[in-house]
Amino acid sequence: VYDRTDGNETLAQLADWFIDTPLRILLVVVIALTLTRLARRWVKRLVGRIAAPQVAPLERLERMGIDVPESLEAEPSARRSARANSISVLLSSTAVVAIWVIAGLMILGIVGIDLAPLLAGAGIAGIALGFGAQTLVRDCIAGLFMLIEDQYGIGDVIDLGEAVGVVEDISL
Repeated sequence: VYDRTDGNETLAQLADWFIDTPLRILLVVVIALTLTRLARRWVKRLVGRIAAPQVAPLERLERMGIDVPESLEAEPSARRSARANSISVLLSSTAVVAIWVIAGLMILGIVGIDLAPLLAGAGIAGIALGFGAQTLVRDCIAGLFMLIEDQYGIGDVIDLGEAVGVVEDISL
């Protein structure tokens, strides 16, 4: 545009703003969408492998001629699949948030916003929120470990003194 308009710098900058910038933003969004889809697929596969029953050791025992009792036969339990689903949702949500925060910062950089003061302010706000929300963070971490360690599961009866109930669903 600069060459075609005989050195008109204003038109060249407008063309850059209306053509180059939207294309770069679109490229960042497409890459973020692709990474989001790949991250969700990867987490689903990883958690699916964890939740799947362990068949290989039982098959080895049968090949050696050792009878495997029916109680040891691998069956996917509702408790294990619910725990895997909860962990899967947590991991995929964390990955998606991280991908889109990075994409958002890249888009702000493309638009021309200086990111240094924004990141410094976000760091200070993060420290303030960290001090203010310690119990919330502690509860989230305790919930994550409760899921990982399988302390409670679907079908368990829980007695809290005033309330007694059966666990129907598990999530963070």
